[in-house]
Amino acid sequence: MRRIILDTETTGLNAYLDEVLSLAIIDADTGDVLHNKLYGTAQRKEWPGAEAVNGISPADVDGLPTLYDDDEQAIAAEIIGAADWVGGWNTEFDLKMLFGYQIAPRDDAEIVDIMKLDAEICGMYTPLQGGSAKYRSLMNAATWWGFDLASAPGVFHNAETDCLATRYVWRRIMQWKNAIWNTENRAVYLAARYMMRDIMQSCSQIQSEMLAIMCEPDDAKNGKNVNARLHEIEKICGFAQICFYRRRRV
Repeated sequence: MRRIILDTETTGLNAYLDEVLSLAIIDADTGDVLHNKLYGTAQRKEWPGAEAVNGISPADVDGLPTLYDDDEQAIAAEIIGAADWVGGWNTEFDLKMLFGYQIAPRDDAEIVDIMKLDAEICGMYTPLQGGSAKYRSLMNAATWWGFDLASAPGVFHNAETDCLATRYVWRRIMQWKNAIWNTENRAVYLAARYMMRDIMQSCSQIQSEMLAIMCEPDDAKNGKNVNARLHEIEKICGFAQICFYRRRRV
């Protein structure tokens, strides 16, 4: 089974108007770099917002072939088309960008979004999100799982670095899932998930009460109530930190 992880850096977030500046693809099992290249643009002449994030300037790609070039398309399409499993961080975005260049995985390939796998385990559930898990940035998730940026060829938002960080998170998630797969550990994990959800809901409720108190006129504030709520927040946050630490140690 051929598994790959890919990442793109682009001129923006619009799959119809923006262009791919960089594409990296690595072997998900070995970590070998299969493809890593910068591309020129056909329409976009500047992208200050994206440049501030990924560090790729118009001068960096001036004169380079674009991904619309037949040879460049063929190289990328061959690697992605040969994969049985395609993973990434927010994979849907990358595949949408590549689809504009007629580059896509096979219809029978498994598409995996490692950002969503991370959210299933580490995403905090809050009432404001309607019970859905909050997705984390790759930088936050990779740092949380212990990725060593010093071992990567660049900073985050470098396509190759992002591929390696995504692979690291995916491997740690698989290790973690294997560690809790037996019946006893899985029961503890599920109980902890529900507990953390309740903790976050409690914190949200207390926060709302605190804001309401702070918005009252000074002469209407009740010092006892404020101190009592602060103490309650300290207890809840302390318990949450214990749960957080234990989950990282699995």
